Amino acid sequence: MSGVIEIGRTQVYPGPRWRLLCGSYTGAQRFAVDELQRMAQACLPYVLEVGPAPATSPGYTAPLILVGTVAEHALLRRLAEAGVIAVPDRSGGYTIAALDAPWQPPQRLLLVAGADAAGVLHGVADLNTRVLGGDAFEERHASRRRTLDELKPFGCTQAPRVDDRGIWTWGYVIYDYRRFLDNMARLRMNLLTIWNDAPPVNAPQIVEYAHQRGVRVVWGFHWGWGARQLNLADATHVAALKRHVLETYERDYAGLPHDGIYFQTVTEHHDTMLAGAPLARRVCAVVNEIGGALLERHPRLWIQFGLHATSIREHWTEFAALDPRITITWEDAGVIPYAYWPLPDFREGVSTAFAKGLDNVERTIGYSRQLAALRGGQEFAMVAK
Repeated sequence: MSGVIEIGRTQVYPGPRWRLLCGSYTGAQRFAVDELQRMAQACLPYVLEVGPAPATSPGYTAPLILVGTVAEHALLRRLAEAGVIAVPDRSGGYTIAALDAPWQPPQRLLLVAGADAAGVLHGVADLNTRVLGGDAFEERHASRRRTLDELKPFGCTQAPRVDDRGIWTWGYVIYDYRRFLDNMARLRMNLLTIWNDAPPVNAPQIVEYAHQRGVRVVWGFHWGWGARQLNLADATHVAALKRHVLETYERDYAGLPHDGIYFQTVTEHHDTMLAGAPLARRVCAVVNEIGGALLERHPRLWIQFGLHATSIREHWTEFAALDPRITITWEDAGVIPYAYWPLPDFREGVSTAFAKGLDNVERTIGYSRQLAALRGGQEFAMVAK
């Protein structure tokens, strides 16, 4: 007796299955696609299929997740050209939306359309927070599935109002740079300034990983900060400092991948005068001399100047003469957001964090407006704590 035994297979989930179609899977967009897949997968009882976007309508009725730029994703471009979605031109801008596909209703679409790779990354972070995150991870599979299958139509278009959003940090407190940078990208940050006594041995790997998360890396080293008995009014001291800066950059940083350098000089104190002249004037002259020499060798170098207002105060106008190629990053220019505390606390060791006279929010805001207008509309940067 012979015969064929048929073994039946039951499909675990017979309903419509979402698919994720991306326009690019390189650089920052690769991380964005992986992040979106990770969060969407947690809402589904089956494996989410991920693939490249087709040049035309996909030809099936399954609900789709579309992610990419209008330039690289044919289906998103089709929606934009038809006026169904609008994507801001500003770098980092994006649109997230849930809607019916105009080419095949009622096919459901969930989309992230970015102005560029940064926009895709920021849009995914926003979508994951608004739609796919939160309590969805704590609910049962059926409830999590409703997060996508019962998603109501919505649309949101955003673009950054602040170009550079990042973190200044000591390098030694970053124990796992991968997780650190992943979380920066999820928070839509795009700039990391790292201060080290010497650049880490894996500096190239850090920068490469950061760029894949849409984060630029600025290396920090001192231009006199912490140097004992440095006198900015003494020409021999200034000449020695200049040699230190130029030699340090050429030796330690010129050959490393980076997006700029950050420095601090002698301003983190409360003395506003030096040798009969405002300290601000002395500092401005020194920074112009050293920065100018560095920029003569490396004209495209982005230099950030960490400047503490505690020793500048009413002499802030002196920095109208600063080389326009150097960005001032203001620190300690009042109470919150420059300080950890909303109001000054004059216990020992705490009052030094505030510039005198900037002891409330109103004065801090007024001073900040003056600083922001000082250099004729150039970039205004500050360290919030």
